[in-house]
Amino acid sequence: MHRFSAIIVAGLLAGAGCRTASAPESFAPWGNAAEARGYLDQYRHVLMACIYDDHWEDRAPHEYSFHHFKGTVVRPYKGAWRTSERIAFVHGVDAPAHTTSNTDAGSLVFLFTNEHTNGEVGIDAGDFLSYEPNLERLIRSL
Repeated sequence: MHRFSAIIVAGLLAGAGCRTASAPESFAPWGNAAEARGYLDQYRHVLMACIYDDHWEDRAPHEYSFHHFKGTVVRPYKGAWRTSERIAFVHGVDAPAHTTSNTDAGSLVFLFTNEHTNGEVGIDAGDFLSYEPNLERLIRSL
Protein backbone atom coordinates (compact mmCIF):
# COMPACT_ATOMS: atom_id res chain seq x y z
CA MET A 1 0.00 0.00 0.00
CA HIS A 2 2.82 2.41 0.86
CA ARG A 3 4.53 1.53 -2.39
CA PHE A 4 1.38 2.35 -4.35
CA SER A 5 1.05 5.72 -2.53
CA ALA A 6 4.70 6.50 -3.25
CA ILE A 7 4.18 5.82 -6.96
CA ILE A 8 1.12 8.09 -7.07
CA VAL A 9 2.95 10.89 -5.24
CA ALA A 10 5.98 10.53 -7.53
CA GLY A 11 3.70 10.68 -10.57
CA LEU A 12 1.97 13.80 -9.30
CA LEU A 13 5.29 15.50 -8.56
CA ALA A 14 6.64 14.61 -12.00
CA GLY A 15 3.48 16.00 -13.61
CA ALA A 16 3.77 19.21 -11.60
CA GLY A 17 7.42 19.70 -12.57
CA CYS A 18 8.82 21.67 -15.47
CA ARG A 19 6.35 22.50 -18.16
CA THR A 20 6.66 24.44 -21.34
CA ALA A 21 4.87 27.73 -20.98
CA SER A 22 2.09 28.23 -23.44
CA ALA A 23 2.92 30.48 -26.34
CA PRO A 24 1.90 34.07 -25.72
CA GLU A 25 -1.12 35.24 -27.65
CA SER A 26 0.09 38.82 -27.98
CA PHE A 27 3.62 39.95 -28.68
CA ALA A 28 3.01 43.55 -27.65
CA PRO A 29 4.54 45.94 -28.54
CA TRP A 30 5.37 44.12 -31.79
CA GLY A 31 2.08 42.45 -32.80
CA ASN A 32 2.19 38.73 -33.49
CA ALA A 33 5.07 36.26 -33.11
CA ALA A 34 6.27 36.63 -36.72
CA GLU A 35 6.38 40.44 -36.45
CA ALA A 36 8.16 40.24 -33.09
CA ARG A 37 10.75 37.81 -34.46
CA GLY A 38 11.24 40.02 -37.53
CA TYR A 39 11.75 43.07 -35.32
CA LEU A 40 14.30 41.39 -33.06
CA ASP A 41 16.08 39.71 -36.00
CA GLN A 42 17.14 43.12 -37.32
CA TYR A 43 19.42 43.52 -34.27
CA ARG A 44 22.68 41.69 -33.58
CA HIS A 45 22.34 42.20 -29.82
CA VAL A 46 19.30 41.86 -27.58
CA LEU A 47 19.94 42.28 -23.86
CA MET A 48 18.62 43.40 -20.49
CA ALA A 49 20.64 45.97 -18.52
CA CYS A 50 20.40 47.57 -15.11
CA ILE A 51 20.94 51.34 -15.15
CA TYR A 52 23.35 52.60 -12.49
CA ASP A 53 23.81 56.17 -13.76
CA ASP A 54 21.87 58.57 -15.98
CA HIS A 55 22.10 62.26 -16.71
CA TRP A 56 20.80 64.74 -19.24
CA GLU A 57 22.75 66.93 -21.65
CA ASP A 58 21.00 70.18 -22.50
CA ARG A 59 21.97 71.32 -25.97
CA ALA A 60 21.09 74.47 -27.86
CA PRO A 61 17.45 75.49 -28.33
CA HIS A 62 15.75 73.57 -31.15
CA GLU A 63 18.24 70.70 -30.71
CA TYR A 64 17.67 67.26 -29.26
CA SER A 65 18.49 66.86 -25.59
CA PHE A 66 20.63 63.82 -24.90
CA HIS A 67 19.78 61.40 -22.10
CA HIS A 68 22.96 59.46 -21.24
CA PHE A 69 22.82 56.10 -19.45
CA LYS A 70 25.39 53.76 -17.95
CA GLY A 71 24.42 50.24 -17.05
CA THR A 72 25.47 46.68 -16.50
CA VAL A 73 24.31 43.81 -18.68
CA VAL A 74 22.07 41.57 -16.59
CA ARG A 75 21.00 39.09 -19.25
CA PRO A 76 22.07 38.80 -22.88
CA TYR A 77 19.45 37.13 -25.09
CA LYS A 78 21.30 37.39 -28.39
CA GLY A 79 24.73 38.61 -29.51
CA ALA A 80 28.17 39.18 -28.05
CA TRP A 81 27.33 41.16 -24.90
CA ARG A 82 27.99 39.17 -21.74
CA THR A 83 26.56 39.31 -18.23
CA SER A 84 28.29 41.95 -16.03
CA GLU A 85 29.68 43.91 -18.99
CA ARG A 86 29.31 47.67 -18.70
CA ILE A 87 27.28 49.43 -21.36
CA ALA A 88 26.82 53.14 -22.03
CA PHE A 89 24.11 54.44 -24.32
CA VAL A 90 22.53 57.74 -25.25
CA HIS A 91 19.04 58.58 -26.43
CA GLY A 92 18.13 61.82 -28.18
CA VAL A 93 14.89 63.38 -26.93
CA ASP A 94 12.94 66.13 -28.68
CA ALA A 95 12.20 67.91 -25.40
CA PRO A 96 14.01 70.07 -22.85
CA ALA A 97 16.59 68.25 -20.76
CA HIS A 98 15.62 67.32 -17.23
CA THR A 99 17.64 68.95 -14.49
CA THR A 100 17.79 65.88 -12.24
CA SER A 101 20.27 63.03 -12.52
CA ASN A 102 20.04 59.35 -11.69
CA THR A 103 16.25 59.23 -11.74
CA ASP A 104 16.47 55.95 -13.66
CA ALA A 105 19.26 54.40 -11.55
CA GLY A 106 18.26 50.89 -10.53
CA SER A 107 15.85 50.47 -13.45
CA LEU A 108 15.97 47.50 -15.80
CA VAL A 109 15.73 48.06 -19.55
CA PHE A 110 15.75 45.93 -22.67
CA LEU A 111 18.21 47.15 -25.32
CA PHE A 112 18.24 46.31 -29.01
CA THR A 113 21.41 47.32 -30.88
CA ASN A 114 23.86 46.30 -33.58
CA GLU A 115 26.88 47.65 -31.69
CA HIS A 116 29.18 46.02 -29.17
CA THR A 117 31.66 48.64 -28.02
CA ASN A 118 33.34 50.17 -24.98
CA GLY A 119 32.09 53.57 -26.17
CA GLU A 120 28.61 55.01 -25.96
CA VAL A 121 25.96 53.39 -28.12
CA GLY A 122 23.37 55.59 -29.82
CA ILE A 123 19.85 54.31 -29.17
CA ASP A 124 16.82 55.38 -31.18
CA ALA A 125 13.20 55.36 -30.05
CA GLY A 126 12.04 51.75 -29.93
CA ASP A 127 15.58 50.43 -29.40
CA PHE A 128 15.08 50.24 -25.66
CA LEU A 129 12.08 49.44 -23.50
CA SER A 130 11.48 49.51 -19.77
CA TYR A 131 11.52 46.11 -18.12
CA GLU A 132 8.23 44.29 -17.76
CA PRO A 133 8.09 40.63 -16.69
CA ASN A 134 5.68 39.77 -19.49
CA LEU A 135 7.97 41.38 -22.06
CA GLU A 136 10.89 39.31 -20.80
CA ARG A 137 8.80 36.16 -21.25
CA LEU A 138 8.03 37.21 -24.82
CA ILE A 139 11.66 37.87 -25.66
CA ARG A 140 12.78 34.57 -24.15
CA SER A 141 10.07 32.69 -26.05
CA LEU A 142 11.46 33.96 -29.35
